[in-house]
Amino acid sequence: MPVGRTQGLELVRGRGWGGGGAIAIWFKHFAPDHPNFAAAYNNLAAICYHEGDRAATCANLKKALGILLKHFDENHPNVKITRESMQIAGCGK
Repeated sequence: MPVGRTQGLELVRGRGWGGGGAIAIWFKHFAPDHPNFAAAYNNLAAICYHEGDRAATCANLKKALGILLKHFDENHPNVKITRESMQIAGCGK
């Protein structure tokens, strides 16, 4: 089932699909800079990108990159993928 931006935002806020979901659980068990959140921000950025919201796309990708760089160096695949996504979306450094 495709997820629209509103549903994606609700999932990130922890209210989607019957309450909570992964994000709400993660907030209870992980620090906000845990790499799982980077994955969530990357996924939300993909939703925003496909809906044409460049500002939200870039904001989410920047959050994801910030988290990833706390844990990994520039050569880590997730860092590279996020940087590539930023370039594709037209985000600045």
